Amino acid sequence: MSFSKEESDRKVIPLWDSSKLASSLAENSAIRSTNHQTTDVSESERLMEEFSRSSAVGTAIELLNSAKLENNRKGELLASRRIIEDGCLPASVISMARITLEEEQAPLEATDPKDRIKAIRKSLIDSPKNTLAWVDLAREYISLGQGEPAERAMIVALGLAPNHRWVSRVASRLYIHLGDIERSHYLLARHPAIKTDPWIASAELAVSQMIGKVSKNLTSARRIHELGLHPRHTTELASSLGTLEIESGAIKRAKKYIRDSLVHANRNTLAQALWAEQRHDIKSDHHSQVKSLEIAYEAKARESYIQGEAEPAIAHALDWFAAEPFSSKPPVLASYIASLDDQYELIIDITKKGLIANPNNSILKLNRAYAELAMITPLHPSEQDREKLPTWITLFTEELKEGGSHHAQALANFGILCYRMGMLEEGRKYYEAAERVCQAESYRDPVLCTIYHAREALLAKAEWATTILERARAITQKTADVGKLEGSGSLEKVNQLHASPDHYRAIFKIPDTSTTKPTKNPGHLEFADSILSGLSFHLPGDFKLR
Repeated sequence: MSFSKEESDRKVIPLWDSSKLASSLAENSAIRSTNHQTTDVSESERLMEEFSRSSAVGTAIELLNSAKLENNRKGELLASRRIIEDGCLPASVISMARITLEEEQAPLEATDPKDRIKAIRKSLIDSPKNTLAWVDLAREYISLGQGEPAERAMIVALGLAPNHRWVSRVASRLYIHLGDIERSHYLLARHPAIKTDPWIASAELAVSQMIGKVSKNLTSARRIHELGLHPRHTTELASSLGTLEIESGAIKRAKKYIRDSLVHANRNTLAQALWAEQRHDIKSDHHSQVKSLEIAYEAKARESYIQGEAEPAIAHALDWFAAEPFSSKPPVLASYIASLDDQYELIIDITKKGLIANPNNSILKLNRAYAELAMITPLHPSEQDREKLPTWITLFTEELKEGGSHHAQALANFGILCYRMGMLEEGRKYYEAAERVCQAESYRDPVLCTIYHAREALLAKAEWATTILERARAITQKTADVGKLEGSGSLEKVNQLHASPDHYRAIFKIPDTSTTKPTKNPGHLEFADSILSGLSFHLPGDFKLR
């Protein structure tokens, strides 16, 4: 299980919403200067004004294309009615206009992504140049873990609108998900508006930070920030600049940029401000904005988690997951917080869904395994439990190989497995190794790992259980910055277990498996030997088998 090795390098990378939601957001609106006295209209607004003077069908076609890209619904309808009225245009143009008008009575959106894909593909037969539909198709595919068709759809969208701000930003987000960070950066760095558009500049800065490069556009990004543009357009740029200053150690400048990002914050910059406060103690007045912005799901989830409120934290994390179904971060956070609240079946459900788009995510796999292990009746594994042993062992073994980044979780999961199977001494060895790794790899602290160790030792009635519990109490007491859910909340349940061991199912919400047939011959010692003989060389160098 994850022991809250906190996200130390959050970047302000572009979010990727459906085109319908994105149409109402600042990044899809015209950029206006707070110092400029004239009205700055978008391309579709300019064409609407021209169309009102001439009603030319050629202008209507231009308006329809522009209005779709800019999500100007009024312009779309105005142009579509004129195109249908003309009736002598190419079939593809008439079809696009007809579909636009039919959407006025649009049915409820399908809930199954496969059905949404079918609907989008059907619409593209009639309107193959609908850029936003291609972007939405890519999003649906990547949410199902289908990277290749997602990339193909996005390539079409980029071909149709190579310089469109939102299309370029979400395309870069797709390549981040696919692990092609260099391609993501290339799309942004080559954009013709890189030196003038705050949204492109912000994204390029963030992706540059991800690949460890100093952006060649840093000077122009700072200049854009000082142009006096409306703060809703510079919020992510200010946040990216602040993050860069944090990395360079210039905390005073970082604080200024973070404050600037909150003048007209969006959900991305609110989450970044929360991260900056939690990780670098950069205080800012963002808490009231988090509460008031309905779609600030990530920030709401993290804030509730920090405040020790498990249920709302999980609910907000699941809302975040629904908004970004392709991202691994929402299900990782939701499953982690659910583990602190002993909601094991919910963890399994969350991780199952998260692994659809992220089938190789180790944390999700380890979190799912932890939930499955936590539901084993202590010392009485069932036949069904034993059938899962090969899967668990393979997963933990792979993670413990050189290069794995989640050693502590894998070691601790081996620990709970051994304890639940009745191999007490081996469980102790693995948990102690996990505690050492937590300390060595700069986890916030090994508090939760030690508390879980005490829980498993008490459940297994190990003779050293009280000693581990005392150590957990001492560590929790002297660690000031441990979260309530990880620290005092988790320790309190273990204290209850120590006082009332027969009530462990109620305390830890372990399902009653009295109808499940226990294993007849666990083969505890043989199983323990097979684990240790195969993994001892992966343990920390100073760890000795006893």
